[in-house]
Amino acid sequence: MSEKIEKSNEAVETATNTGVGTYVFKKPTTIDGEEVKEINYDFNVINGAVIRDIRTELGKRAYAASVPEIDQVFQAGMFAAACGLTLDNVEAFAMRDYFNVTELARDFLLAEE
Repeated sequence: MSEKIEKSNEAVETATNTGVGTYVFKKPTTIDGEEVKEINYDFNVINGAVIRDIRTELGKRAYAASVPEIDQVFQAGMFAAACGLTLDNVEAFAMRDYFNVTELARDFLLAEE
């Protein structure tokens, strides 16, 4: 994965090692009425209570998350938690950005320590 990352998204590469970084959007996105070009995230703030909250939110949507490491919607919830957004905010990202941020969550879950 790291070989194919563009210069503007170099922070994506570091996420697999630290869980902390800055995601640079392919094109600016609007979050709560504000145009955003990049966003900081920290997967290390996620604990058991946050995982429970993600599952609760998905349950309210009548969505049953399967295995977090392969469940893209669960991963979107993780990214939302890692940067202080709502799942609705993340789901509003452009397709490419949505895929990129869910890959960050997946890579964090699968990273060897």
